[in-house]
This record gives sequence, structure tokens and C-alpha cells, in this order.
Amino acid sequence: MLLDPSAISRIADSLPAEAFYVMAHQQIYKAALELYHKNQPTDLMTVTTWLKDHRLLTKVGGQAKLVQLLEKTVSAVNIDRYAALVVDKYQRRQLIAAAQEIEELGYDTATELPSVLEQSEAKIFNVTVNQQDPFQPQSINDCLRDVFVELEQGKQPGYSTGLAALDKLTGGLNKQDLIVIAARASMGKTWLACYLANHLAVTYQRTVAFFSAEMSKAQLMGLRHFRAAKKAQTITGQRVNLNL
Repeated sequence: MLLDPSAISRIADSLPAEAFYVMAHQQIYKAALELYHKNQPTDLMTVTTWLKDHRLLTKVGGQAKLVQLLEKTVSAVNIDRYAALVVDKYQRRQLIAAAQEIEELGYDTATELPSVLEQSEAKIFNVTVNQQDPFQPQSINDCLRDVFVELEQGKQPGYSTGLAALDKLTGGLNKQDLIVIAARASMGKTWLACYLANHLAVTYQRTVAFFSAEMSKAQLMGLRHFRAAKKAQTITGQRVNLNL
């Protein structure tokens, strides 16, 4: 990750910081994750600066430690394999710890056997599932800081729908939002969804996946959407581009 900042995107969701046995490596990886989630690079200088600003650089061994890690890395091509090895050792350590705890439960005759079995199963289950929770609570100070930084940089809170009146009401399309389009039958819900998907793909060059349980691809790509586009242009007075 220090050698190739783009490599972290391949393992950020599958490799928890706790998987590293060495505490210094845990902290360095946490710093890289923090930078990655803020869309900042994870190169040597950026990670070093982050650790220094948070008074952690000395605890991890100083910049010399980071340079040492960087010098030992040939390339980031096999980062997936390296991450898998780290997780493998981590889960084995968890399994050993769980086995020791289960052994203690087995000798604990004061506890009812059903409870012992239930606790034992839970300990084994916790080893087999991914322990990384993407919904960790965050300090409100950190959230506010990120918002103010984005406002100072002039970043828009969401993507425009291409319909000014709708943007004014909703603030645009924001990441991580679940938007439900509700209306009676034949009111144009599917067309609007198609229009928004096409608008994001064409205007922002984003990849958009469209799932439909009631219409075929031929119907979705049909001419009636063009007729609907003309109708929308007439009603709203805005030009609607639908490049299907």
C-alpha cells in the first residue's frame, strides 16, 4: 500500500486491522485505512504525516520503520495473496484461543451443558465470520470536520439529477442513500429510474447497474421511454437527454 496507493482498494473490505499480529503494523494499517476512506493516498509521505499528526509515529517505530517496510516490498501485484495469508494466520490464532476457552467451559461443571454447548458454538461461529464491521460508530467531531472540509473545497453533497426542480427539493442523489420512487401504476416510475441511471452514466461517467423484475431488456430499451422523455420535456419545460 505504501508502494502502490491504489492497492488498498483491493483488500480494505476483507482485511481487518486486528488481523496483524504486530501492534505497530496494526496502527500503520489503520492509518492507511483512515486515509483511504477519506479518498487520500496511502503513500509513504502521507501515512508518515498522518501518524505524526496523531502522535503515533514514534510508537510504530518512526519513519525508519515505514521505510523498512517499503524497501521489503517488491510490488503490490500479490497484495490479495498477502492479505489472505494475514487473515489465515489471524483466524488460526482465533481458533486456538476459542479452543482454549471451550476447553475451560468443558471443565466448568457448574454451568449447564446446554449453555456450554451454546457458548462453544458461538465461539466457533465468531471465528468463521468476518469480524470487520463496516458500520463502526464515528465521533461527531470527525464527521463535522469532513463535512466542513468538503464545503471549503466546494464539493457538491450529491449528484445532480439533471432536473433543477427535483435537485432543489432533494439536494440531488447522495451516496449511500436508498431512494424509493413510489406512485400508482403507469405513472412513469420505471422511466424515471431509467432516466436517472442513464443521466449518471453519461454525465458523471459512472457504472450503473439496473435491475428489473417486471420488464425485459427490450422493453427497458424501447421507444416508449423516448416518448416519455418528450412528454417530460413538455411538462417540465426542461430538456431531457435519454441516450439509451
